[in-house]
Amino acid sequence: MTPQTVGAEPYTYTNKEAGYSIMCPTKPLGVLPASVLNEDAKGSVLVFANDGYTINKAWIIIPDGFAKNDLPDLSKLSQKDEELLLARLRENSAYALVDIVPVTAKTKSVFAVTAKDIMVDTDGDGEPDTEATADTQMAVVFLRSEKGRAFKIELIDNPEITAKNVSEFRAGISTLKDL
Repeated sequence: MTPQTVGAEPYTYTNKEAGYSIMCPTKPLGVLPASVLNEDAKGSVLVFANDGYTINKAWIIIPDGFAKNDLPDLSKLSQKDEELLLARLRENSAYALVDIVPVTAKTKSVFAVTAKDIMVDTDGDGEPDTEATADTQMAVVFLRSEKGRAFKIELIDNPEITAKNVSEFRAGISTLKDL
């Protein structure tokens, strides 16, 4: 499946330094270093829509975005082990949705959507005590490429996450190539 925005030509973005390519629904308006959003991040932000300095739609691609031991090879898990992993991820996360989804015929990913309402610890005692509402939500994918490299890929979709943009995002991820 090719990611496609109506009336636009798909575009293959290649990052030779980081060693990957991905097909985008359109050519990004700009590409920023991921450190612009998170000073420790090493990757790229492909910006598709913005309003001044506000990013309305972007993909954040972080090669080597998680430690290899943080997530098993999902394509080799039994159904029972998948269910156990999902239960653990759902219990210990700030995600409203967490699932294991196929990316290609050979690879699977953890697909998650950040929660809109979360409990936070406001008094520093280690226990969440106040509900906070996030301004936005993001879709996040954790996957290993066919070469085994750990990628974290995020969708920024402001002001509201849409099914169309999630569909394009998932289609784009299915084209990720580890060069």
